[in-house]
Amino acid sequence: MTLEEGGDLSLYCNATGFPDPTITWTKDGVNESSSWLNFTNINRDEAENYTCHANNTCGDASVMTSIDVQCKNTFIVVFLDLQQLF
Repeated sequence: MTLEEGGDLSLYCNATGFPDPTITWTKDGVNESSSWLNFTNINRDEAENYTCHANNTCGDASVMTSIDVQCKNTFIVVFLDLQQLF
């Protein structure tokens, strides 16, 4: 998934089972215990692989997604003043 820096993104991880599974998002060892992973005003530091883990007493499953955050389009304007030098 690719988006522009400064955008918003919500990822939802859905898992069903009996007993109900616990859902956790991870990135670089940081855990977020929720089905939703929300980004507001995303920046390039948040570009990474994120994994959704679902587990209960009967087993576990996981799926990974990759987020790529591109630089916001910025234009640089250069003005040249060309004059004859004598």
